[in-house]
Amino acid sequence: MWPEYGGALPLLNALAADGHDVADVGGSLFERGRQTAVAHFAHIGTPDAQAVLGTLELDPAFHVVSIERDGHREAIVDDGWTNDYEPRRFRLVLAPERPRLMSDRPGARPTPVGRIRRELEPLSPDPRGRYEVPESGAFGEGWGRLAVVARTLMSIGADVRPTFEGYEDLSEVVHFAGGTLVRGDLDWSAVLGAFDFPAGVHVEVLPGSHALVRDIPEPYDPLRATFALVFAPSRPASLLRRIFD
Repeated sequence: MWPEYGGALPLLNALAADGHDVADVGGSLFERGRQTAVAHFAHIGTPDAQAVLGTLELDPAFHVVSIERDGHREAIVDDGWTNDYEPRRFRLVLAPERPRLMSDRPGARPTPVGRIRRELEPLSPDPRGRYEVPESGAFGEGWGRLAVVARTLMSIGADVRPTFEGYEDLSEVVHFAGGTLVRGDLDWSAVLGAFDFPAGVHVEVLPGSHALVRDIPEPYDPLRATFALVFAPSRPASLLRRIFD
């Protein structure tokens, strides 16, 4: 549904800032005649993968495989799970040339935000002031378990819309994205800290008043859509919006 970069997004930004050729690539990656189910990955064009890796301080969650191909040292960096038998959601490929690609983009089309606003009641806080997110939701095919979260955010004044215009605020490297943007002049750490998320929902608060919430309902099935909300600060209203609002 959208590129599952997770904790690799700051890594991509740092590589691009250091002058490396970093390309956001869509499709499923194939290697050695069998499909490696990676719905989205980034290619770092370099003939010396070891030199690039030597400049990085990778989190222990990253799994690195270094290989020799056509006289070049190449590397594959997977993010999220370190068991070799589990599919990864995101991959960096450090190689002189891009691997072969398929053009398909597995994922689900999100339910319109307007329908969620009309048909879904926001969560009510419990006596502790917390919102308990249920294990499943009415709009599972288009939102995972995040529809009720989006509806609750609307009720407290956040602007929720099915667009990723704000993704450029997070990365100049990533050009394709599809998902849901949440804008508001709110402290995302405090707001998201009030939600009790079920297992499989991951929350990251990023610099610059940004945050990510990702629902990975089936981590062992890489072609099952992953759902995400991207949080960003409000933008000043355009002149037309100020006139007609």
